[in-house]
Amino acid sequence: MNRRDLRTVVRKLSADARPSQQKAALLILTGLFKEANPDTAAAIVAAGAISKVIHLLGLGYHSRLQHNAAAVLYLLVRRNAEYAPAIAAAGAIPALVKLLAPGSGDEVQSNAAGVLASLAKNADNAVTIAAAGAIPPLVDLLRPDSDPLPQQNALGALVLLSSNATNNAVIASAAACAIPLLVHLLGPDSTADMKANAAAALASLARDAENAATIAASGAISSLVQLLVHASLTTVPKNAAWAMCQLSQDDDIAVTIAAAGAIPSLVLLLGADSPAEVQEGAAAALASLSCAGDDIAGAVVSAGAIPALVRLLGSHGADSVVSRSIHALGKCSDEIRAAIDAAVMSQLN
Repeated sequence: MNRRDLRTVVRKLSADARPSQQKAALLILTGLFKEANPDTAAAIVAAGAISKVIHLLGLGYHSRLQHNAAAVLYLLVRRNAEYAPAIAAAGAIPALVKLLAPGSGDEVQSNAAGVLASLAKNADNAVTIAAAGAIPPLVDLLRPDSDPLPQQNALGALVLLSSNATNNAVIASAAACAIPLLVHLLGPDSTADMKANAAAALASLARDAENAATIAASGAISSLVQLLVHASLTTVPKNAAWAMCQLSQDDDIAVTIAAAGAIPSLVLLLGADSPAEVQEGAAAALASLSCAGDDIAGAVVSAGAIPALVRLLGSHGADSVVSRSIHALGKCSDEIRAAIDAAVMSQLN
């Protein structure tokens, strides 16, 4: 389709066009965005499509147009992330938040949550999304009886929103409480992506001591330990390890994590077969656990963590997470410091 035809299609999205014309234009754009041609997307955006599509999101009296408009925005931003700022600047966020409501339908909720997840990658947008009231309906979409698509997109949005400390408190206290729902998503019925995202959200939430206590009390520890041996997706053990790193800032929770068998699994993740990002998460978790008491520090040493960490220094560098973890470990106990010195000397010989 040439640029002139594209401009004609976009004009049919205007407020003075008939609903049938608007619907037909949205369906054409849906098909074009599915082709994932960046030049076509650029021409459509240049013709003024974004503001017109966002206007159609707000037409509460015409649910089908809302449905199609949300789908168009989702396809656009999912394949062309560079247009996220323009979508946010055009005022999409309040309209998208309204579409998260229960009466919107699974597909509309899924598309709205997906667009919000893309927009939330920007820190300012994340604040705006939370201020618009998105967090409670997003949390509600995590319920076990939710359709998997809106559930997955809502989870993706909450992971990004949880990186903001203010949003963290809202998420944790949201209606129906997000934490038990996130812990449930660590379980066997969830996809690997959902487990990874749930672990990432819990890691962010666990930076707050009260949240960490709630996470532990909700039964997350055993599920997180099981995720350390998840083989199909790198981000699952990585995010599980970082969640343990945050949770074990509390000495009592650290004892629970160690008792659940996390230490041998974390040491295994230090092996050469693990990707660097997984090794870093495991190193950070072991350092955090070791500083919770001499008994845990001894268990870390006995599991062979120190030689494994020292071996990684060559590939991770002096300013890496691994290096900082070894430095933190050296401060935890005399036993660990002696083990580090011995491992370093062994590497040098």
